[in-house]
Amino acid sequence: LRGLRRDVAAERNSPAYLVFGDESLRDMARRRPTTAAGFREVYGVGDRKAADFSDRFTAAIRDYCQANELAIDLVDAPKPASTTAASRPVLN
Repeated sequence: LRGLRRDVAAERNSPAYLVFGDESLRDMARRRPTTAAGFREVYGVGDRKAADFSDRFTAAIRDYCQANELAIDLVDAPKPASTTAASRPVLN
């Protein structure tokens, strides 16, 4: 997924983190969505990113899972908790 993210970012002349952050990639790896609807449930994926990227990323996930005999479309995978500054512990 990181390689695909890098390729997409290079095509768009933008930093890879603007395509998807690492947390989104980890959630994709947990959920392994192979449909547009499942992809939309991934952390950090909104309507725009789903429209722009779901075909390529779900195809890559599908191919990888088939080659490695892994289950797909794991709907029970929880979304990660937000890591905003307000939710981080304060270290004194």
